[in-house]
Amino acid sequence: MTVRVLHTADWHLGASFAVFGEAAARRREDQRGALERIVKHADEQSVDAVLIAGDLFDSTRPDEQARETARDIFDALAIEGIPAFTLPGTHDHTAHGGGAVCWEHDNLVWFNQAQCDEPRLIETEDEPLWLYGLTAVPGRRAEIDSLRRREHEGVHIGLLHATLIHGSYFTAAHKDIPVRAADLARLRLDYLALGHYHGAAPIEHEGRLIGAYAGSPAALRFGEMGPRTAYLVEIDDGETKIEPLDVGVGQCLDLRLDVSAAEDDEAILRLLAAHAGDDVYARFRLNGLLDKPLAGEELAARLAPKFAHLVLVDETDLSHSEWLRQVAGEPTVRGHAVGALLMRLDAATENNERRLLKRALQSLLAAFDRHPLERRT
Repeated sequence: MTVRVLHTADWHLGASFAVFGEAAARRREDQRGALERIVKHADEQSVDAVLIAGDLFDSTRPDEQARETARDIFDALAIEGIPAFTLPGTHDHTAHGGGAVCWEHDNLVWFNQAQCDEPRLIETEDEPLWLYGLTAVPGRRAEIDSLRRREHEGVHIGLLHATLIHGSYFTAAHKDIPVRAADLARLRLDYLALGHYHGAAPIEHEGRLIGAYAGSPAALRFGEMGPRTAYLVEIDDGETKIEPLDVGVGQCLDLRLDVSAAEDDEAILRLLAAHAGDDVYARFRLNGLLDKPLAGEELAARLAPKFAHLVLVDETDLSHSEWLRQVAGEPTVRGHAVGALLMRLDAATENNERRLLKRALQSLLAAFDRHPLERRT
């Protein structure tokens, strides 16, 4: 007597992926590929429903490409006979107190009210599946207790797009629903499909699994590292098991690398190239003490063909460089400018001021590196 659902969340269809620059269009294709993998998993695992726990779209006005992708995905689920359920999140929230949603499809059911008057029933081959859900509606408080398990026979699963808090919570817009694990446990549901955080994470209370955040199927920005998954949720005789299923297409890296020990730029190039891949979108923040400035533009030009997208951020520190002190003594415009900045850096006492001056020093050296040096007369 097993009920199976596929739990996903935070698709953010229509997201710009602007942080990936010229590779943004490719990231949108990756996103579509991830959603197609969700459909494939749903079919192969013979699930009874697909649950999308909020932020199906990135805004309340999804563009035509976003709507077309959504239409194709839910059409594909309909062909396999798999119904889908969702609710408005913090990005595609209800536009007004009436709970209007931003897009509709025959194979998609929205939980778009601030309370759950009655759960939705799905008759599965094994036993009834009861689905609960609610969302944030302007001018109304989300009635979390309305998700409390009813006395119907069968499996009971909730959907919620919410912020899990552990301590004090000081501010909350109407789109946010702050909850504590203890509050969720009191609902007595077999499982709570959560959305909002873009990293997958099971949620337990007093040693018992009560639900999980599924994370986003496609990283929207640097920093969203780690596997991109959907959860296969299996509930059998009151026991709930979850299994992460890989859906990711393309990999995002956001790494800080200390290059102090690198002998030269070639060594740095080899260090970065070790992370290369034609489906890797990488941002490397290079730090550490160096004697001479990085040839950042040259490194980026040589490495770029090895990545889907590459950003190099030079955070190295030249302030103790003997070479830089020699530059400051040059009878050039560069020497005068570097010397002035070094004097200010030596006198600076605040960390923030020192960071700004080091950044200015890097920018100055990069600018002079691109143009011929001028000698003072």
